Amino acid sequence: MKILLVAATPPETAQIREQLGIEMKQAHIGSARFDPYSIEVLHTGIGMVNTAFQLGKYFSHQKPDLAINLGIAGSFSRDFALGEVVEVVEDQFSELGAEDGDDFLNLEAMGFPLFEKDGHKHYNTLLNPHSSPFHLKKVSGISINTVHGNESSISKLLKRTDAVVESMEGAAFFQACLQEEVKFYAIRSISNYVERRDRSKWNIPLALSTVQNLLFQKFRESIL
Repeated sequence: MKILLVAATPPETAQIREQLGIEMKQAHIGSARFDPYSIEVLHTGIGMVNTAFQLGKYFSHQKPDLAINLGIAGSFSRDFALGEVVEVVEDQFSELGAEDGDDFLNLEAMGFPLFEKDGHKHYNTLLNPHSSPFHLKKVSGISINTVHGNESSISKLLKRTDAVVESMEGAAFFQACLQEEVKFYAIRSISNYVERRDRSKWNIPLALSTVQNLLFQKFRESIL
């Protein structure tokens, strides 16, 4: 079984690469055998454009049996502890649309689908149709170009979305996998709460460790 691990940055895979014995053959990609899996790691770079570009290049010449997006995320909800791992089962291009005075028009309101697949039109919000073996809390996410850190913009966002977590890459990963018909999962660990930016309250090392430890355990149990 060929599995592709997708993360924005090397720190988001450093621990599991060491655990699985994965060596980076190039700047962006590395691979290893961890029976019964053949595993590749792809570092896309920060943001949706980088993610789309790197996955487009990858999927143009090969397709894995499963792709897993792992990383960290900010949480709009205090119901999750820092370091807690969640599964993102829907992700949204929350900024893609138009302003109409004080109102935001998403793609559906504008009449422009993001893409069409098998006769179905997809707009800003993309759903993962695949069941996973993680047994984690399932959440909705948004993907953004600017990390939220302003109380007014956070309040406006939460009035028009049901977002629980935010990242800078997730929706692009969802779209690439859906369009290329690649089975996929997305797991992220909470590194911070979405509020006025205060890095002293974040715990990135804990978040990086917990998400990678959980994934490594699934590899050891051979239940992916």
